[in-house]
Amino acid sequence: MVASFAKLCVQLANAFSSHHWSLLKLKISTRLSCLFLFLFSVTAFAESAIRINFARNAISHEWRGTIANGGNQDFVLRLGRWQMLEVGGPHVYTWSATDPNGRKVGCNKSDYCSPSESLYLQMSGDYVIHTHFRMGSGVNQPVVESRVVNILFVAH
Repeated sequence: MVASFAKLCVQLANAFSSHHWSLLKLKISTRLSCLFLFLFSVTAFAESAIRINFARNAISHEWRGTIANGGNQDFVLRLGRWQMLEVGGPHVYTWSATDPNGRKVGCNKSDYCSPSESLYLQMSGDYVIHTHFRMGSGVNQPVVESRVVNILFVAH
């Protein structure tokens, strides 16, 4: 991703290359803009995703924390091929995953999983788990800005 983004920025800047000073300034400005956008996108991802590390020989990890962001939170888990992944908790509404190749996967040929479903992992690597939470207490109840939740990740 980094290499392709950098290549795109260079190609964009080279498209404006010329011996004219104004075009040279545009070329430099384009490269700086691309660099800024790249650094901003990496920083935004780093702040929003939470890394989960399983203890040695453990098959589960419980995370407790506060969810805001409209009821969505991403987690990054290093998982192995052929494992079954389950994500659950009393407030989890749905979840999905992005595999190490960047492809979004869900359960039972769907785009998402419910807390009672398992996802069969096709490859090893870092998976981004996208969780979605109920931010209200029920029908016709006000939506809260944040909620304290417990999430259980099980990989076996």
